[in-house]
Amino acid sequence: TNNKVFTIEDIVSFMNKDLKRQRKEDLFEGFIMEKIIFQHPFFKVMNTGSINSIRLSTFVDREENVFVDFAMWRIGRKGSITDNLHSGGYVINIDIHSGELDKKNILSYINKGPWVQDAKKDVLPSLEKRDKIPYWDKILSLVKHAALTFKEIPSVGWDIAVTPDGPILIEGNENWDMVIAQALQGPYLSTKRKEILDSLNLNF
Repeated sequence: TNNKVFTIEDIVSFMNKDLKRQRKEDLFEGFIMEKIIFQHPFFKVMNTGSINSIRLSTFVDREENVFVDFAMWRIGRKGSITDNLHSGGYVINIDIHSGELDKKNILSYINKGPWVQDAKKDVLPSLEKRDKIPYWDKILSLVKHAALTFKEIPSVGWDIAVTPDGPILIEGNENWDMVIAQALQGPYLSTKRKEILDSLNLNF
């Protein structure tokens, strides 16, 4: 940070520290060294210290049709290095067809959750002139390709970072926060989703 150059000794010293982790979700230990990501200026809102990523969930049916199930933009709270809701961040619903932000549905955690509260008054001033996610068509193509690559897992939540040159895939999640999806969009088991699940012999 702040253009500081770290030595190998600095990095090893840091990696020996005991970091706080989400033990209920993350049972792994250790570190992964990754290339730094520079995000598109659109995403530098409220908090430039975190990559403010997009979470999209996909569902693959028996005929290998890919349905984009849900999309939200995650914004880290000022001072946080992550955009996680658990770290006090915000989530904004995204229209999956157009990539437009649904500024009526912006949420953050109340205390430790899982309940959410309306956070529009905190975030809206920072969203002026930000109405549609850049590279939306490329983002949809990326997650659909990823979904078919890992079609053995029908439902995945993909975390996407958007750089000045386009979207990149960060990771896939088997637990993609369905509670938050329903808080933003309403009940999950819509008629269309029931049809997809019926095709997989999952009846409700």
